[in-house]
Amino acid sequence: MMKYIAMLLIENHRGKHLVMFESCYIDSRNTAKQSWFVGFVIFYFEHNNKSCHTTNQEYTSFSVLIEVMKSHKVADYDPCIPIVTINKPKEKQLLDDPECRIIDLKYAVINLSDITRQIRLVQSSTNNIEHSVISSYYVFNKDIKSSVGSIQNL
Repeated sequence: MMKYIAMLLIENHRGKHLVMFESCYIDSRNTAKQSWFVGFVIFYFEHNNKSCHTTNQEYTSFSVLIEVMKSHKVADYDPCIPIVTINKPKEKQLLDDPECRIIDLKYAVINLSDITRQIRLVQSSTNNIEHSVISSYYVFNKDIKSSVGSIQNL
């Protein structure tokens, strides 16, 4: 099974299928907050759930396994432009600095309906792991600074 998942991860990075999605969490003030995230789609799957009610009905949910970006923020010059930092593979981390602390990849399983749009990345001219987020059919023209996602809230 692990070989199969590893093969899917390799295939995923060839296709570069990227999505922006939203996730809710409860903050320290016990208030529901919604944040945006960006990630590579690994695969889609269907899951049958039994209802908690006395009817014991089954319902189907469609889920997505996503490799979530390392960090999310907005551009310093415009709070409407999302910026993400991609994860470096472990081998590249060790090549860059053999004494570094390895940062593992982060994964999330989300509902298909949490995906807000398919996106693309534009590499920064100053940093090869930092990218601006663009979308073919959407203009980022609203301030999204307050809803930037943090890995710890996933």
